[in-house]
Amino acid sequence: MPLSETKLKRYLKRLHQDLNILREREAKFGGNAPLELLNQIDDHQTAITLVESRLAGDLSDEQLFEQLDTLNINHNYYRANIIPIPTLPLIALSLSMLGLLSFISYRLVVPTPTPTPTPVPTPSQMSGDFNIAIAEIGQQGPDDSPVSSPDGQQLGRWIFSELQNEIKNLPQQFEVQVWHDGPELAAKNVKLGLVADDEAAAELAQRVKANLVIYGALEGGQNPASFVPKFYIKPLQGEAGELDELKGPFQLGAPIPVPIPLDTTDPVLIASLKPEVSLRARALRWFTMGFIWDLAGQTLKALDTFQQAEQALKDWGEKNQGKEILYYFIGREILFLSRDEQQALKVFDSVETARATAETYFKKALNSNPEYARAYIGLGSVYYQQSPQPLEARLATADLALTQYDKALEYAPKLPGEELIRLEAHFGKAVASFLKGDTLYKLGYNQGGNPSMYIEAGGYFEGTIREIETILEPLAATQQHRSLGHAYLALGGAYAQLALVREKQGRQAEATPLYQKAEDAYTSCIAQGDAAGGGNPYDALLKNIIDTYCRPYADRIADKLLVPKEEP
Repeated sequence: MPLSETKLKRYLKRLHQDLNILREREAKFGGNAPLELLNQIDDHQTAITLVESRLAGDLSDEQLFEQLDTLNINHNYYRANIIPIPTLPLIALSLSMLGLLSFISYRLVVPTPTPTPTPVPTPSQMSGDFNIAIAEIGQQGPDDSPVSSPDGQQLGRWIFSELQNEIKNLPQQFEVQVWHDGPELAAKNVKLGLVADDEAAAELAQRVKANLVIYGALEGGQNPASFVPKFYIKPLQGEAGELDELKGPFQLGAPIPVPIPLDTTDPVLIASLKPEVSLRARALRWFTMGFIWDLAGQTLKALDTFQQAEQALKDWGEKNQGKEILYYFIGREILFLSRDEQQALKVFDSVETARATAETYFKKALNSNPEYARAYIGLGSVYYQQSPQPLEARLATADLALTQYDKALEYAPKLPGEELIRLEAHFGKAVASFLKGDTLYKLGYNQGGNPSMYIEAGGYFEGTIREIETILEPLAATQQHRSLGHAYLALGGAYAQLALVREKQGRQAEATPLYQKAEDAYTSCIAQGDAAGGGNPYDALLKNIIDTYCRPYADRIADKLLVPKEEP
């Protein structure tokens, strides 16, 4: 049966919607979009052309399916239930039906043969635009690891039900899948099971292709027990390779008291639980929508969604309830917006106003939770971005940034995802130290070569080197080539500036090996784009870092090292 024009047009509309999302995401990179993203855009344009050709009668259904199967498009047409399953599976189904009819006729005269065992199906994976996996809620065991319990399982099912009700309010253009253990998942040969920690949440997200994993356990031997809702955000495919404060584990507020035994049919008990758990489910619904827009590269829509959440969740308590996460995400989107003046002016009267508003929200996050390390990183970024100022003012700005990054390092152990937070804080502190050192060097130069200024500047360049060396090994272990490119660029700059300081101090013997270390750092930066050495040559942003900065800087230093030094 040929495809109907209605279904083809519906699928064509879906492809256009996806292409618009990808193009807005491309715009976010300012002309330096990753190759993978550009390939996806090309594939969506090709798919649109193919469907239009089918509508015009220039292609058969079989030709359309054959060519669509070679493309990397976000929405598989089988899953979307927009275009029927191709011919071959239909033939197989028809043969199965013929076999069944033959079998019915055969049974009239011949005894039924022993059925052959049904093969175990391959475990399924999630296939929505945004996928949420709700792990089994366990109970804290003797060794602090979660164990199955009837109370935890009932709580998990109830959270699943509450979140499903909230997801119904999301816009229809997004397919949000929510999975939780039960008969439906068992039929897919999938079991989410218990999640013990952040690492297990990341593994589950990878295994079932979930963007968001909700997990936690009933804690304490007393009654009521306490439940801490946690969630893990997995970056979309292709987003790895850069430190990203959006991904990773989060804790959604203070523990919720849960009476034991838990009976979700008891209206009095549910009435006591509902305000807290339902509020967190509503918050997760808003976060889900914001995450979808953010991960699609649509910062303006992500910001609008998080701001709507602020208005819709006015009953959310300000202290120890997780609201600092909402304030942080609002500040984060505004800060990201402030990096592009044209985008910022769509919402604010100036880039400076945007940064000031981001600062306000990061401070609101700290008012909700003074130990929220991510908000300190956000503030540090605000102050660092204010650096195009007169030199004296820039010193104060650099000091403010350094203070925030130190606070982030102090409080990082209090949050899930400590390792990622510490990496971000060390890198932030490194570039803020460089800013302070560079400002002191320029002030010293303007003052006719002020020796004390040069000494102080050298100390901050050494600080940059220490901070960068702290993060090189963990970045290399996780193959974050783009972040390594940034790190080696900063390291090379710090060594080169420190060498310049030593020259100004008349310490040429110390300057030459520092220049050599700068060249080595720039060479390591270039290596991050070398496929032969395990680098990533397809990351357009990394390529821009290498071609615009690391390669020319390495050449400049190499030329400098070749110049013969005059005898004193």
